[in-house]
Amino acid sequence: MYNEEEVKIVLVDEDGNEHSFVEYERIIFEDDREFALLLAVDELDDDDAELYVFEVTVDENGEEHFTAVEDPQIIEEVEDAYHAIIEYEEENEDLE
Repeated sequence: MYNEEEVKIVLVDEDGNEHSFVEYERIIFEDDREFALLLAVDELDDDDAELYVFEVTVDENGEEHFTAVEDPQIIEEVEDAYHAIIEYEEENEDLE
């Protein structure tokens, strides 16, 4: 989950503009697909801030690359997994 100590991730769009994000959650599926839910730094104080879904891949040098997900089916799959994580954490909160 997001906290103030998270490291910023700076991504450059197709026009060369830099956008700063923090990683809110990372979801890894059983088939090794990996996704990051990113929160724009300029929206951190916004109660209606949007989480952006990016697919994370690692190149041969071990560097991570973030690609915006536009497929609604994949976005829904990631959102469902995220909600399952939240539900699990809430159910097990009392056990800690």
